[in-house]
Amino acid sequence: SFSPRDRDRKKLDQLKERKGVALQQATYALRSALRLKQMSKNMKIHHESLSNFLFTKTEPRLYYKPAKLIPLTQMRAKICKRVIMEECEIKMKRFDAQIKREMSRTETKKRVAADAAKQYKRQTSL
Repeated sequence: SFSPRDRDRKKLDQLKERKGVALQQATYALRSALRLKQMSKNMKIHHESLSNFLFTKTEPRLYYKPAKLIPLTQMRAKICKRVIMEECEIKMKRFDAQIKREMSRTETKKRVAADAAKQYKRQTSL
């Protein structure tokens, strides 16, 4: 019941919509990656500041700074600092993996948008 012209117009509209959706998704993935990158930086700064404190063995941890650093607390401070920085490294690796996934999604969506744009150009030039 649709004329060939109506079908072509509908197909072009679908291509335009697909391109727009892909670009929106690519933009969202890029923003998400940038947000994760900023969170990663903030987390590293936070852990670096925590590394100057001692913490309790209980959960949740309580962080404190002793009034005097005697040899025993100095040794404990080094251990606490190493533990905190190791935890930070583990979290940073997770953030990096998540950022890579988001950037991959961005590239995929950009390709989808570019393909839709090419198809749209081909259809309109006919």
